[in-house]
Order: sequence, then C-alpha cells, then structure tokens
Amino acid sequence: MVPVPKGAPFTPNFPQGCPFRNRYDSAKLLKATDSVQRKYVLAKENTDVLSESILFNAFTGKLVSQDPNEEPASALLNRIRAGSAAQSITRTPRR
Repeated sequence: MVPVPKGAPFTPNFPQGCPFRNRYDSAKLLKATDSVQRKYVLAKENTDVLSESILFNAFTGKLVSQDPNEEPASALLNRIRAGSAAQSITRTPRR
C-alpha cells in the first residue's frame, strides 16, 4: 500500500481493461459536470441582477450624464401627442 498524504487528491491508476476504470472516469465526469452547472447557475443569477441594475439606473437617469438644458420628458411626450393628433385629423381614409 502506498501512503497518500492527508488532503492530497486520490487518483487511482487502474490498469487498462479494469472494470473499475470506467466507473472512476464516470465519477470524475459527473463531478466536473456538477461544477460547470453550479458555475452556470451562479452566472445566470449574477446576469439577472446586473440586468435589473442597468434598467434601474437607466430609468433613474444615472446611466449617462444628464443635460439640464434638455426639455423634460413630459414636454416631449406632450409634443409627440399633439403631433399625432394633428396627423390623425388630416389623414384621409383608405379605400
């Protein structure tokens, strides 16, 4: 029996054709798959939080510097509504 230091990873060296070799490889593969899945879930959660943060900052005007000389959004909306109303009056019906 070969002594293995405590805490060192155990990597058995099974001979070719040994029935346990495939089981060990499968266990390594499952462990790697679990690791990738955990990293994916964590990245997805971080992405969701980041998206919410970006939207919040965009709607509160913190994403880019604001120009105090620009007209307020309410005035722009009123202007758009007035233009839309004027266009709807002058339109001719389609045949």
